[in-house]
Amino acid sequence: MNNKALALLLSLAFVPIAASAQTQPPPPPAAGAAPAGPMQMSPAQRQAHMQAFRAFAEQARNLHRTARANMLAALTSAHRALLARLVGSLAISASPDPRAVARELDAALSSGERQAVLNAQHSEMTQMRALHEHMMAQMPSSHAGQMRGHMGGMGTHRHGHRTPDAGFILLRSALPGGAPKLFGMGHHSARR
Repeated sequence: MNNKALALLLSLAFVPIAASAQTQPPPPPAAGAAPAGPMQMSPAQRQAHMQAFRAFAEQARNLHRTARANMLAALTSAHRALLARLVGSLAISASPDPRAVARELDAALSSGERQAVLNAQHSEMTQMRALHEHMMAQMPSSHAGQMRGHMGGMGTHRHGHRTPDAGFILLRSALPGGAPKLFGMGHHSARR
């Protein structure tokens, strides 16, 4: 999962909390009782919630690091050097064309390298979905339902775009934060 998706997940988790803070306060809870309502949390609950999200974010970063390391390990030294050169060319280009660079990279990869990159990405996404579902199972049901509504099928929707090729996946993994502006916000695949 790229940093954009992680940021979206974390920000959406707190939208309901911020929205509930802007409404009329509910009547005070009975002495010793936790606040009522689906989004009302006590300070201890809020702190536990934040700790759970921090742990989720760290696990997501570790999954991404592992996938990236597996992708890079699958490349020959010549193809790692090509990737570095292509990333550098994007960084200094007056009008970068990441889709053309991804196609060039994909064309250079062997079938074994392509498959290893696709396998690493598939494994990361599968583990990320499992991690996401585990996190959702830990939440109060009302909050989890709201999160599912915001997140949809995390990583499963493609909005009519084709599945990204290995060059695209490798290039996005190599760029800081996936460089979403280079690829267009919200796009999950390279267009040809």
